[in-house]
Amino acid sequence: MSYNTFHYSLLNAPADSWNNNGESNFNFLWFGYPERDNIVSRISLNPLAHPASNLEEAVNLGTACEDCKREYNHQSGIREYSHIKPHNTIRILYVTRHFNHSGYKILNALIRHKVNIVAVVLKDEFNWYKLPVFHHLARFLYSLECRYYRCRPLKNTRSEELLAKKSGLPIVKCNTMKSESFFQKLKELNPDLIVLGGGWHELIPENVFKHPPLGCINTHPSLLPLFRGTSITRWQLLHGVKESGSTIHFVDESFDTGKIIVQDSIKVLDDETPQELFAKLGDLGARQMLKVLQLFEEKTVRGEAIGKSQNLIGQYYPKWKWEKESLRIDWSRPLTEIHHFIQANTQESFRYLGPYFRAADAYYFLRETSLQPTPNSLIDKEIVASQLPNGYFLVSRKGDTASLVLKRIQRYDRYFRCRRSYRPGQLISPESICFTEDML
Repeated sequence: MSYNTFHYSLLNAPADSWNNNGESNFNFLWFGYPERDNIVSRISLNPLAHPASNLEEAVNLGTACEDCKREYNHQSGIREYSHIKPHNTIRILYVTRHFNHSGYKILNALIRHKVNIVAVVLKDEFNWYKLPVFHHLARFLYSLECRYYRCRPLKNTRSEELLAKKSGLPIVKCNTMKSESFFQKLKELNPDLIVLGGGWHELIPENVFKHPPLGCINTHPSLLPLFRGTSITRWQLLHGVKESGSTIHFVDESFDTGKIIVQDSIKVLDDETPQELFAKLGDLGARQMLKVLQLFEEKTVRGEAIGKSQNLIGQYYPKWKWEKESLRIDWSRPLTEIHHFIQANTQESFRYLGPYFRAADAYYFLRETSLQPTPNSLIDKEIVASQLPNGYFLVSRKGDTASLVLKRIQRYDRYFRCRRSYRPGQLISPESICFTEDML
């Protein structure tokens, strides 16, 4: 299946291929690069066991293999049997940001497993994608936008708010949890546990996370204590990590420093984007959350403590910045680092800024790269670019263990939002790249 074939199948799908919430009824999800065509069944989100009528049944129901479904394991690449049981004894207050990969996937899993969610907390902000009348149109226009720019559709257009409304869940909107009005609402809802599935834009105040009897837990897309903070998948790709993971931990007075409840790892692919990595970690976090809620029910019955303190506090990473000067490519850096820099700055559309370089008398965004072994004929040469038969450019340099493949560029000028992306050989020559000038 090619990239264009996939989009053609979506744009020409019959009307009944989309549900009332604007979501696809196709029985697959599409991840990553078109050439890899990773098709993952959505059946793993179906309920996995009979509902339990009370807490004791939930704990003692045991495994029922005839009701088990197979879940996709992103680390091993196979489907594994799961014995997760529904959770309807603990009252959950679910908190997330809008259009968050992890936030949507975890909420969807909780709803499908009939978790007792007393309300969903979202920031009070406007977005066209949240309006049912515009939701289909907005998603369609984004698909056309990606086709125009020739970029992959990486944006999460699935709304937690629409999902909650469809499921009949109460929605609480607020700009801050530090207000007295929110705390009064929290006391009215009286949850046993607060679950942060897609993060929140501010530090949770102490009177909020300490109010529920079972506390407040958060899903974080890294292997804590490494990579605390925000924009974490970008920071991880920038540092070239080979392994990432999802951590569910208690919320305390600081960001991502509470006791760890569960932690699982996955491999990071060489050409993965921040959005693709975040989507994979969202799937992992959804499976983790169901197991954690089951753990809470079992530990509560036995009166056992949950969580293990973090021995070290890792570096905090701030929100990613999109300043023009910080996006200029420094060709003096190792080519592997440049590739990670391009990866980390991948945007959801090419109408946004990105890493750029100079060729002749013009500037170009470098939108997509990959790494490959350096040909023997170029091992001892200083930095040089050559054109490959497919229109890509191969940049090699003496001392670098790998060569950088330039796969897609876009003219950078005042009209760049109207310009499409191309293979480098369609716009410039290899000799026109100004390597020396852009060595900052």
